[in-house]
Amino acid sequence: MSENGDHLYDALKAEGFLLPDECADVKLIMPVDGVYQLEYRVNLFGERLAQVGRALARMGEAQR
Repeated sequence: MSENGDHLYDALKAEGFLLPDECADVKLIMPVDGVYQLEYRVNLFGERLAQVGRALARMGEAQR
């Protein structure tokens, strides 16, 4: 995680705002006129990667 991402992740955890254990980076997006958003990245490996692969295959099948 970037240094700022580490600080934000740690501060969110301290407040009880849970993010996935595999969280690799987190950003707070604060537009001038809009809704605040949290954007985070999750590292995919093992079974989690397989789950995403199956979900993508399911989406492809639904498009037939």
